[in-house]
Amino acid sequence: MATINTKIIRVETSVARPADIQIFRGEMVPIELRLTNYGQRLDLTGYTAEAYYQSPDMGDSWYKDDTAGHLVIDESGEYVTWLWTPDIDAGADKYKWFVRVYKDGDDSYRAFGQIEMLGSPSLNPGVVPIPKVVLDFSKYDVVNAPYYTKEETDDAIEDAISEIPEPDYPVTSVNGKTGAVTLTASDVGALPNSYTAPVTSVNGKTGIVTLTASDVGAQTPLTFDNAPTANSSNPVTSDGINTAITVNDSFSEWTFTATPSTGISNISAFYSEMESCWIVSATLTIDGQSIPAAVPTDNYDPDTLSLTATFQGQETWVVSGTRELVARIIGNQISKPLQPAGDYALKSDIPTPPVTSVNSKTGAVVLTASDVGALPSTYVAPVASVNGKTGAVTLTASDVGAQTPLTFDNAPTASSTNPVTSDGIYTALSSKQDTLTFDNIPTANSNNPVKSSGIKTALDGKASTADATLTTYYSGGTPTYSEWVCDPPEAEVGWDAGQFNGWYITYDGTTTGTDSDPDALSLSANFGAVTVTATRTITNVVGYVLGSQTEMPLQPAGDYAASSSVELVKQFTAWTVTSHSSSVVPPYTMAWETDGNGYSYWVLHCGNDTSWAFNPAGMNHDATYLSTDDIATCERTFTGYVLGNQTDKELQAAGDYASASSVTAIADKIPAAATSQNQLADKAWVTSQISATVGNINSILDSINGEVL
Repeated sequence: MATINTKIIRVETSVARPADIQIFRGEMVPIELRLTNYGQRLDLTGYTAEAYYQSPDMGDSWYKDDTAGHLVIDESGEYVTWLWTPDIDAGADKYKWFVRVYKDGDDSYRAFGQIEMLGSPSLNPGVVPIPKVVLDFSKYDVVNAPYYTKEETDDAIEDAISEIPEPDYPVTSVNGKTGAVTLTASDVGALPNSYTAPVTSVNGKTGIVTLTASDVGAQTPLTFDNAPTANSSNPVTSDGINTAITVNDSFSEWTFTATPSTGISNISAFYSEMESCWIVSATLTIDGQSIPAAVPTDNYDPDTLSLTATFQGQETWVVSGTRELVARIIGNQISKPLQPAGDYALKSDIPTPPVTSVNSKTGAVVLTASDVGALPSTYVAPVASVNGKTGAVTLTASDVGAQTPLTFDNAPTASSTNPVTSDGIYTALSSKQDTLTFDNIPTANSNNPVKSSGIKTALDGKASTADATLTTYYSGGTPTYSEWVCDPPEAEVGWDAGQFNGWYITYDGTTTGTDSDPDALSLSANFGAVTVTATRTITNVVGYVLGSQTEMPLQPAGDYAASSSVELVKQFTAWTVTSHSSSVVPPYTMAWETDGNGYSYWVLHCGNDTSWAFNPAGMNHDATYLSTDDIATCERTFTGYVLGNQTDKELQAAGDYASASSVTAIADKIPAAATSQNQLADKAWVTSQISATVGNINSILDSINGEVL
C-alpha cells in the first residue's frame, strides 16, 4: 500500500516511546509500523490490529477506524499499515493515536503518538460524528419512556397510509398541462417524424454500419506474443519483454548446523533491510537458563545460499546455514469499489384532477415518444458523423489515425525504426550475458566481482592498521638495566656464556644456570625446598611509538601517556547523519547507551526528541556505518590508533614515528625530569604524509574501479 507519503515508524516494544507525525490536510498517508523487541523483528502473522484516535476535547471517547482496507498486516507478518485518509479528519489541529496489536492474550499498545494536521491550499476537513454511546436499557427502570419502538413506529405509518382516501380521478396533469391536452414531439422531448440523420452512408454502407480495417485501408489487428517465442513473427508485449529479463528468486528454508551441537537451539536467520546484512538468532543454554541471542553476519547479499555466525557464551558455538534456490514468482493485486445506499420518499397530498385521461391512459400516466407518434429524445442516428464528415462519407487509414501496414525486422538493427519479430528478440536475448552478481566485500573462494565500495572499505582498513605495532625506544639507543634484586636477598646473579650458557644464580654455596637471554628481566632457580627469584628493570626507556618510519624529527617527551598505560586506542571522526525522512530532523546526537537489560547499542537522538535505535548491527561499538530502514544513515571514519588514553592532543595516523637511530641522535635533548613518554612527530609533517598516502590510495582505487568496469 506504499505511496509517496508513506511514513515508516520503527516501534521498539521494550520501551514506551511515542512517534509524532505531521500530515497535510487532504493527504492519504500509509503509516507503516515495524515492531521489534530488543532490535529483533517481531512476526505479526496471526495477529489482529485496531486503530484508535481522538482530538484533544474528546475526553475518554475515541474514534475507531473500522473502514475496510484501512488497517492491514503484511502477508509476511513483517509490519502493520494504518491508512490515514481525508474523510477521517474531523478538523482538529492534533490527534492522539494508538494502534493495538493482539493475539491470544498477547496485547500491545506500544505503537502510539500524535498526529499534527498541517494546513493545505485546497481542502476543508470532513465531518466525523462523535462515536455513538449505546445504552443498555436493561440496567434502567424506565417509566413513560419518551420514545416508540421500531415496531410501534412502523404500525403507526401503515395506519396513517391506510386512512388516506383513494382519489376519484385518474390523472391530474400531463407534462404540466391541464384541460384538453394535446402534446407534440417537443412536449415530450422527442424528435419529429421529419428528422433526417446527418450521415446517410459510410464507405458506401448504410443501416447498422460495421467497418473493418480493410474497409479504410488500415493495418489488420496485430497478435502479440506474451513472451519471446522461437519461430514467431508476432511482436511481443512490453510486459512479456519485462518478464523475460526480470528474475524473482524464491528460496527454501534455512538448514543450520552448530558446532558444538549442544547448548544451542531455535536457530533462525533473517535479512535486515535496516542493517543491509543477515542476522542469525538462536537460544543459548548458559548456567541452565535459556538466553536468546542475535549475531549480525558479514554477509550482505540478500540472495546468498550460505551463512556463518559465531555465538559466545560459556563456550563458543559456530553456526553454519545453507538453503537452495527453488522457484521464481510473480504476483498481483485486485480491488473493487463500493456503492452507497439509496434514499426514499413518502406520499404527499393529492390535488384535484383537471384531466381525466391522456391518449386513453389513466392512473399514473407516463407518455413516451411512441405514444404520440414521435421519435424519443434519446434517439441517436446510427452514425452522426465520421471524423467530422457527414453525407456520403468515405474514409482512409489516415482519416481514422490508423497504423499503416508495419514492416518487421527479423533481428535488432542499428538505425532502424521498424519493430522486431518475437523470434528476433528471443535470439538476441539468448546471446546476452546473464546478470552479474557482485560481492559487497572481498570474499574467500568467490569468483564474483566486488563492488567499488567494498574494495575501498577493505583498503581503508589495511591503510589504517598495517603499521599498528608497538616499538620501545631507549635513551642512548640501547637499554640499560638496574641491579638484580634477589629473593632471598643473600642470593647472587652472574653471567657466564661458557659454563652456564648465560645467567646463573648462586645460593647457599650452590650455583645453577637459569636463562640464556641477555635482556631477561626476571630469573628463577630451585635449590631444594627454596625457590630463588631475581628481577631487574630497564632504566632508560624513552617511550613507545607506533610503526617503523625513520625520517621523522622527534618532539620533547611528556606529550602522551606514560609507559604504564601504553595501549592501542582506536580513533574515529565525529558521526555524520544523513536523514531520509521528515520525521528525523536536526540537531543529531549519536550515543552509545546501555538499557535496563544490559544490552548496549548506538542510539540516534534527533531534534524532535524521537530516538531511532540501530539494532542488532548497532550493537557493534566500533561500527562506522549504521542505517535504519532508509530513514537515516550514520557514518564516521576510522582514523587509526594512538598510544595511551589522553584525548586533548592532535592525533596522528599509524606509522608516522621515528626509529631507534633517530632517538639516539636527540637523546641529550630530552628533559632530565621527564618520565618515560612517547616521542611524536609534528603536525605539519604528519599532514603532508597523510595527504600523500590518501592520494596513493585514491589512485589505486581508480585503477581497480577501471578494471572492474
